[in-house]
Amino acid sequence: MNKNQFETITKWQDRVFTKATPLSCINHLEEEVKELKTDVEQGKYSYDEIADCFLLLFAVCNKCGLEYEDVVAAIDAKMQVNYKRQWGQANEKGYVKHVVRPEEGA
Repeated sequence: MNKNQFETITKWQDRVFTKATPLSCINHLEEEVKELKTDVEQGKYSYDEIADCFLLLFAVCNKCGLEYEDVVAAIDAKMQVNYKRQWGQANEKGYVKHVVRPEEGA
């Protein structure tokens, strides 16, 4: 994603989906993630479904008042946290969560 992509897409979304809210975008994102999961479970890797998920994340950010720079800064800040974390073993669903240290809380 670059700034032009983000701004072009979110401006188009604002024009077309005039009643969208952060929650309506998240609800739609849930449906798209389920579709993506189904495709992957069937051995299909649908670029369309992946793109749908990103586009809806852009919409959520926009509807929450975040601009491109805010999103990039949040990603960078979160990665700085992740780099310092310890990571456990894959769980029964196949993904890994960070190990919570006492100073981090739950």
